[in-house]
Amino acid sequence: NCTVSTCPIITSYYNYRIALAPNALFLAFLIFLFTWRHTRLTGLYFFLAMEVGIIFEVLGYAGRVMSWKDQWGQNGFIMQFVCLTIAPAFFSAGIYLCLGRIVVVYSEKHSRLPAGWYTRIFIPCDIVSMVLQGIGGGIASVAIQNNGPLEFLTTGDNVMIAGLATQVFTMFVFMSLCVDFGLRVRWSRSKNLPTTTSIPGTKTSSSKAIWSTKVEKSWLFKSFLIALAIATVCVFWRSVFRVIELNAGWMGSLTFKQNLFVGFEGVLMVITVLVLTIFHPGFCMGEAMSGRLGG
Repeated sequence: NCTVSTCPIITSYYNYRIALAPNALFLAFLIFLFTWRHTRLTGLYFFLAMEVGIIFEVLGYAGRVMSWKDQWGQNGFIMQFVCLTIAPAFFSAGIYLCLGRIVVVYSEKHSRLPAGWYTRIFIPCDIVSMVLQGIGGGIASVAIQNNGPLEFLTTGDNVMIAGLATQVFTMFVFMSLCVDFGLRVRWSRSKNLPTTTSIPGTKTSSSKAIWSTKVEKSWLFKSFLIALAIATVCVFWRSVFRVIELNAGWMGSLTFKQNLFVGFEGVLMVITVLVLTIFHPGFCMGEAMSGRLGG
């Protein structure tokens, strides 16, 4: 029966008074981006990954708005905790889908892996991360709702940390391969070697080589590469911070710093969705994102 006016705020789930403005702003902006993305349906799997991620973000911030009304209520707290923890895993899945398509544009000869193997390796790792985070969040949620022993809450916390750590490690390997691929392409350019080659498929070899060169030189494609790099860093940064936050425990100091939450969750995730909506890969890469050209 506690309210802000009757109980000390430190006895609530958050230990600070939730600021309504940034949470309502993030909620409204993410709903807008979710709607806007429906005008760009190219690339089904990328579309689904990003849309599901946004849905989890929207549910998470809806939970925080609910908690602003009642900071002692369990439903809002559990919604924001679970949904905002899992959402970035869907964004990373969308990001993983793009690298194989980029390899198609520049040619597989510069890549350590065949184009198709990027999704075959990184998407399953991302699914494992999602499952662990979901299981951990479920255990923690049940413990909170049933006022279970601290051991159950700690177990849920540890499983979520394992899922997040898997996500961080997977993204680190992914970023390392991206950097390696970029350096190998630049090396080829410095030696005046062609960066694009023909790929067997629906188009003739010569037309594919011409198409790849055209895409590579377009400002939209170059802008997309920058947007993808920004989104990758944002998701990685968010995941690393979440691991550090949860590793400190439910009563850790980072858990109760609202400014860090706003900066390292809301701002980073909105930037991720925004840049990948403005520079949508289906819009910037065309047929390459559909998978009809390989990858």
